Amino acid sequence: MQVGFAKKLLFSVILFAGFCINPTAIAAAKELNLTPENILTLFPICETASSLGQRCKFDFKDDPPRDFLEVCCKDGHKISRTETSVEVLSTSGWLYRFDLFLLAGNFWIISFEDKGMKGATYHTVAKFLAHINDGKLSLWKYSIKQHNPRY
Repeated sequence: MQVGFAKKLLFSVILFAGFCINPTAIAAAKELNLTPENILTLFPICETASSLGQRCKFDFKDDPPRDFLEVCCKDGHKISRTETSVEVLSTSGWLYRFDLFLLAGNFWIISFEDKGMKGATYHTVAKFLAHINDGKLSLWKYSIKQHNPRY
């Protein structure tokens, strides 16, 4: 129970700090904007728990992947984007969705949905507090919800 309180406290402190950033810092952060175009390159999929964990463990144990698509979709994919989200549907039947919410400066909330299609039962939505610094995306997971189908 104390771990949950510590996460909430850390999240609150970071949010408060994000809103106190001066205008110069906010202007500089625009150059480090997180977008549906660059999330697939910046998101460290092999450093997070996902349905792609085994692929990361075996195929990328020595060298990190270039981007999310290299891990998720070796057989092809279809991408659709809005101003604040990107959805990747792999030809092997997996849906990956990123929703991006700007907090302040270069702090973001990222909602990552990982869903097996075509009768698969895996469906998880993880939410992260994210920060961009020197072109690197740092994540702190603060929520995860696993959806199990009812039979």
